[in-house]
Amino acid sequence: MKTPARRSRTWPVRALSNWTSAEAMDELAAIAKDSTNRKHKLLALRGYVRLVGLSDARPDQKLAMCDKAMKLTDRDDERKLVLGALGGIATRQALDRAVSYLDQPGLNNEAASAAIAVAWRLLRADPASVARAMTKVAAAAKNPGVKKRAEIS
Repeated sequence: MKTPARRSRTWPVRALSNWTSAEAMDELAAIAKDSTNRKHKLLALRGYVRLVGLSDARPDQKLAMCDKAMKLTDRDDERKLVLGALGGIATRQALDRAVSYLDQPGLNNEAASAAIAVAWRLLRADPASVARAMTKVAAAAKNPGVKKRAEIS
């Protein structure tokens, strides 16, 4: 059973990581960057990435938020979360960023999935960029299902 003192140190970070508006993003980023407590860092980073998806920021701002989150993490599990948020940004830059992670073995499937998600959003606006990116995804994807989705796109 956890002691009240231990619980009292984690609950503020947990509450902040469950915040529902962008006002918490700067504080979450600071905790993810500066905390010496691994659990706090992880909670803060996850909360930050979740808020990227909920944010009504412009796509270029969301891309900058994802770039910031990538710099705050040191594990592939968290990078996968960031790639998931990246998949929700409908810009050529987000597509390029997702494709840039294809060569990292621990991130290949998530990078390919993020690129495909962005590609579907961009297909009508920028078919040439989508075609180039999907050629790269299909060539690099390790997962047969993901590879097939890239070939269909």
